[in-house]
Amino acid sequence: MTPPIEWLWEITRENVSQKLQWITEEERKIILEELQKDDKESKEDLENIPELEDKNFTVKDTSDRIKIKEDRNGFKVRENPEGDAREYINGKYKWQQIFIPESALRETKKVGKKLPASWKVYENILYKKYQWNYKKFLKWEKMKFCGKYNPTFDIFDLIDEGFDMQCADGSIFMGFRKHWFYDIWNVAFGHSVRCEKD
Repeated sequence: MTPPIEWLWEITRENVSQKLQWITEEERKIILEELQKDDKESKEDLENIPELEDKNFTVKDTSDRIKIKEDRNGFKVRENPEGDAREYINGKYKWQQIFIPESALRETKKVGKKLPASWKVYENILYKKYQWNYKKFLKWEKMKFCGKYNPTFDIFDLIDEGFDMQCADGSIFMGFRKHWFYDIWNVAFGHSVRCEKD
């Protein structure tokens, strides 16, 4: 009996039982070994993806932040003496903190925390852990739409619309309600920080 034309299609986990009827025992063994190998590689891929902490990073002791700043939209923050880390003191995201790249690295290093190496870590989590399901990524990684600080206009942008996650190499993973992208040049902007789990 000749196998049907769809035999030429790639063998997948979904269609393997149908296709196994057309092959010899030796071919069947090879295919099953390949599928098991794929399973093992997928499991190893997942094990190699860093786990993110459940909350955005914050500096615990903010007693040095005595300068209160209010932007044109009415959002108030306390600023550190260097002017490179800020903490919301009103609104929906009260106590969330944002950092420029330099302060993100400095403050996380002080407490032995590690930033994701680059925006690609987030992409890998989205792809390998959530199979590109962005909605699940937002929910299970507990992303908060804290916006960002835009120094050009001295305002806090995109609050409740988006978030930026600072990475160790200076790149940023930028998320919105329904889509994401990355950026690599906003060195003066303030962003949220999510560290990798220890």
